[in-house]
Amino acid sequence: MRTKRKPRSKFKPRRRRQRIPNDAELPLIDLKSVEAPQPPPDSLFMEKPEVLALVRRTFPCLWKMMREGKFPAARQLGSRPVWLRSEVEAWITSLPVRKYKPLEVGDAA
Repeated sequence: MRTKRKPRSKFKPRRRRQRIPNDAELPLIDLKSVEAPQPPPDSLFMEKPEVLALVRRTFPCLWKMMREGKFPAARQLGSRPVWLRSEVEAWITSLPVRKYKPLEVGDAA
């Protein structure tokens, strides 16, 4: 009497990752090569990574602010969004200035 075989899987078997011993030296990564290239400071446009780093917001937050009209809208340059540097800088200067308590007489700085 024949035994039933399991049907073959359509998927390839997973490869096992090669384990690295704890005492092995890992290659160092040069972080300068990983960062986005910095455009010249006098450029007219700012790309998304530069804008996000400057305004310290996430893109979903920035997207919501653009839709509400609270942040300058992006321009389309080819297939990627860019912002005018002057508009972003004007938005930053329009932010409210933080108010501090006045110094009292006798307080040391």
